[in-house]
Amino acid sequence: MAEVGAPKWGRIEKLPSGNYRARVRRGKTYYKAPHTFSEKKAAIAWLNKQKIKLDEATAEETKWLTPAEQEALKQTDSITVRELCELWLNDEKALPALSTRQGHRRHLNARVLCDSFPGLDSIADVLVKEVTIERVEHWWYQMQDVWPDMPDANQKAYKRLKTAFNYAIKKKLVTVNPVVIEGATAKVETKTEDRDLLELEEIAAIVENISPRLKAPVLILQWAGLRLGELLELRRKDITVKAGVMTLHITRGVRRIKDPITGKQIQQVDTPKTKAGKRKVVLPSKVAEKVRDHLASYVDSSPEALIVTTEKGKQMMDTNFRSRFKYAAKAAERPEVSPHDLRRFFGTMLVENSGLNLEEARIIMGHTKKEQLLDYMRAAAKKEQKAANNFDKLIS
Repeated sequence: MAEVGAPKWGRIEKLPSGNYRARVRRGKTYYKAPHTFSEKKAAIAWLNKQKIKLDEATAEETKWLTPAEQEALKQTDSITVRELCELWLNDEKALPALSTRQGHRRHLNARVLCDSFPGLDSIADVLVKEVTIERVEHWWYQMQDVWPDMPDANQKAYKRLKTAFNYAIKKKLVTVNPVVIEGATAKVETKTEDRDLLELEEIAAIVENISPRLKAPVLILQWAGLRLGELLELRRKDITVKAGVMTLHITRGVRRIKDPITGKQIQQVDTPKTKAGKRKVVLPSKVAEKVRDHLASYVDSSPEALIVTTEKGKQMMDTNFRSRFKYAAKAAERPEVSPHDLRRFFGTMLVENSGLNLEEARIIMGHTKKEQLLDYMRAAAKKEQKAANNFDKLIS
């Protein structure tokens, strides 16, 4: 292939076939045309059109579409909701984390990307340009009829469909988002929020019945409010002691994903999605003592050594931890609780009994908004109401 004369904003090559390939330059990167040209002047004309588009994008401070994106835009009249979702889920710039992409797909599969079945007219194969507010409403109400006991899963599917259409707007596939049902994103009370808070005695029973190498980690969940993924990635280097005060430095976590090559479940180290997720938590002195004992008994001296490991010294999968926790919770007569209930316990203690204001509590919990603490305040109020009801029984 030989280069032939071209404008300075591009490159033209003559192919062995006699056709010409054009590439437009933006910065130091060249983008090839979606097809070749039989004549050199046609290749130059294409480059000139691309230069006009580049100049317009610069002047208007808008995103310039690459030739490949321009070609995709031509296909918008025939793109379906399924294809839109695939474009979004496969865009690593829009969704950099593999775990996030897999999570979104999981929420979309059963409700958005599924085929039609009795009771649900699938929206997957509807052309994007033909999706109206009325069509989305039809899908939304059918979904609630089919899965009336799964409002949280329904809402997650709705939110991801809405985000997919926001992505379509950015890509200029549509001009408005039809996923705008009033009340569809209102907070849904989950089963976790609906159950009673753990009592101190119940948590003590869980600690008593769990394997020795997990006793201190459970106490960390209880008195530091870590998410399980954060606990499983916690390392010796993340624990500091100064003037007798032990501090946890939360900067990473793990997420379970499906290995795209083997198909097996693996854990991927990830950084917090928001700045608020990176935080420091000081442990109560009595808990710090238990953690010191744990470090001496179960953790290697290397700064990179994990705090929670299997008996073979490997990083513990969240499913393994949950299974062991479930066994201990059952022995404590609270079989319905999960490790996240310990975070709920800590959050409730933080907003009710710590003496901290909501902003201070938000920072310790790693939340982005103070409103997220309302869940813990509601849980505390429910606990107080339960106590009042028990008092009423005693009085009567």
